[in-house]
Order: sequence, then structure tokens, then C-alpha cells
Amino acid sequence: LKYDNMLKVPDLKARLVEISRGANELQDLLTDSKRAGLIAVAIPTVLSAEETTDLLEACDKLGVAVPAVIINQITPACDTPLFRAINAREADSISRIERSANRSAVSKITRGCVPRDLADITALGVSLIKASQSKAAA
Repeated sequence: LKYDNMLKVPDLKARLVEISRGANELQDLLTDSKRAGLIAVAIPTVLSAEETTDLLEACDKLGVAVPAVIINQITPACDTPLFRAINAREADSISRIERSANRSAVSKITRGCVPRDLADITALGVSLIKASQSKAAA
């Protein structure tokens, strides 16, 4: 360290080197897609779409793999003025999240379709795999 002789804190240099090594090891782990990946979960709101887009851009710049994006709590389609308005608003946010997902598989979970048993969880897993396979084929 450049100002080693000015610092009176014992073992500061050794501690800083240890922290730096730990940070490098963490970066190596997070950028190895065979050992780590991030699954982003968002809800279909303007703020969530912005935050998810920022997160996905940051992961892309840092080289962190994002194999999947899950959009949760989507309002089910229903032919009423209120639901049509909610669906239209959510569609914009969903579209923005999908565009920012790039190479990631995108799965959507409709509100009211909470996985409650093994069959529901299996169906969710199958939809994630299908989304991943169709994204890989594209």
C-alpha cells in the first residue's frame, strides 16, 4: 500500500489484502455460470420493471448469468373494464421485463395460481424448462 507508513492501524495492510482476495474469489464465483446464476423475480409494475431492467443490465455488464426471469402476480384476464385496465398496465411492464431479459428464459405466474402442492410445483418447473428450451432454440 502506498501510504503504509502513515496508517497506525495494526495489520490493516494484511486485512485489506485479505478483503481484496475475498472480493476477487466472489467475483470469480458469480461470473462462472457453471457454479452460479441469478434468477430474477419481478411483479408487473412500472417500478419493478425498472428495477428488474437495471438488475439485468448490471448482471450483463458484470458477467453474471441470469438463466431465468420469473414475472409473478400477474392479474388474470377477465372481461371487465377494471381487469382490462389492469391487464393493459401490466402488459407494458411485462413487455419491458421481457425485452430486458435478453438470453434469459421468462416464465409468468398469474395471480391466484399459487403453487400449493407437488403437482403445481411440477407444472411451474415444466413451464420454466419449456421457456428455457424455447429461448435456447431461438
